[in-house]
Amino acid sequence: MGITGIRDSLITPDIDGIIASITYLGDNFGWRHVSLGTDFLGIPKTPEGFADVNAIEKLKDMIGSHSEDVLFNNALRVIRANL
Repeated sequence: MGITGIRDSLITPDIDGIIASITYLGDNFGWRHVSLGTDFLGIPKTPEGFADVNAIEKLKDMIGSHSEDVLFNNALRVIRANL
């Protein structure tokens, strides 16, 4: 499941909403199934506190031990398995 930067898809339209969405999915469906897709291109307004890719470092700190998987490994695994 890819978490996007589309404000209407988040629990709250800010970086905390991104974290809450990631945490909910990871805790309920397994961290192996969660990844981040920013959608910076094509969205009219980004979530508060997540204006550009520089905020990924903050997300990394907030996600903690699952950050490598959510921010990179999970998506790479799916891409490799399907391309």
